[in-house]
Amino acid sequence: MDLCFKIGVMRKTSLKPKEIYGLAKQFLDLEWQPSERTKRGRHKAYDDAFILTLMAVQNLYDFSFRETLEFCEQLIGKVPALSTYHYRIKTMPTEFIQRFIAFIGRKINKKNGKDSF
Repeated sequence: MDLCFKIGVMRKTSLKPKEIYGLAKQFLDLEWQPSERTKRGRHKAYDDAFILTLMAVQNLYDFSFRETLEFCEQLIGKVPALSTYHYRIKTMPTEFIQRFIAFIGRKINKKNGKDSF
């Protein structure tokens, strides 16, 4: 199934950001292989699960980058700056983000008692 359909399925659910964060952590435990640090500089202030959660909320509610951060700031508290969020999403591999969306779709279907996806 294509990515647009999977995002459409996400929009029809009532997942809360905390649930999405839990799913993001599960997904990262299964899939993410962090590369060794080769550059100098600061450590990431926001973990990858949080960035994926923001991205999922953005798609779920059809928000812009700025709207996503404002919405999550009201619910969660501290969120990254717009430029930081945009940079972190931009540097994640597209295939990785697609696998994350498919993972959430499978979890939603399993929760709703459907096995397709």
